[in-house]
Amino acid sequence: MKNDTPQTDQTNQNNTSEPLNHHPSDSTPTPEKDQKKRNTIIIVTATIIVIVAIAITLTAFLLMREKPNDSSSNSSSEGNSQQDDNDPIDYPEEGENNDPANETTQIDKIAAELYEKGNYLVEGRWAYGSACDFIPHLDGDSIREIRVRPLETSTIDGEEYYKTTLPYQETIDKHFGETFTGDALNRFVAHRYVDIDGVLYCSDRGGATFTTIKNLKVSLQAEINGSYEYLASYNVTSGSEGEETTPEAYTDKFTIQKTGETYKISSIDSLTYNDHFAS
Repeated sequence: MKNDTPQTDQTNQNNTSEPLNHHPSDSTPTPEKDQKKRNTIIIVTATIIVIVAIAITLTAFLLMREKPNDSSSNSSSEGNSQQDDNDPIDYPEEGENNDPANETTQIDKIAAELYEKGNYLVEGRWAYGSACDFIPHLDGDSIREIRVRPLETSTIDGEEYYKTTLPYQETIDKHFGETFTGDALNRFVAHRYVDIDGVLYCSDRGGATFTTIKNLKVSLQAEINGSYEYLASYNVTSGSEGEETTPEAYTDKFTIQKTGETYKISSIDSLTYNDHFAS
């Protein structure tokens, strides 16, 4: 028995000293498993981001489809308002729903301004040294010479006209066509300016006493087919500074009508009074 016991202890000792051989379990972290988890998290996060982006895009699209209906009506009303604000102010026309008092005041003001300018042109065409000198005066350059050199003339109905360097129609429209139209314009240029091959020829006659008007008043006499007939009353001043004023009032009948977007004088009796200078 003494010999058996030591053997058993030796065996146990050997078993105790023998190292244990452990196998890694599935729950033990490894680099491969960590990478796999990271990849899974990235994929899930990316998927969520894509879903959210799609949801935002769809929501915005639906809102945009509904919004134009409201905005279009708003923009339409705003556009109409802006169009009304920006439309050019037109003069009153016959039959429009305007306050008659305002309409009359507007037309009267236009008529007075036109008559004052028209009377100045009627008087000036005869009062300056010649019709050739009147146009440079209207341009603000009285000493400018518009006649060609050497002088060239043409005689029409016994009246001598000088050739100028200016085109006829453009010059007449610029200086007189903005005030007169129709018969008034034709009578205004008669005996003063002629058109020969598109070139302006002017009369050398003139030198009458230049007068201007003062205390102008206009009164509407009749309205016929969009034309307004007026009676003008005024005093006359004469002299270089207009220092002499006649006490009596002169009268003149004239008519204005709308041509395009503006009113112009279509007839004026004072042209008849001045026609004797051409005879």
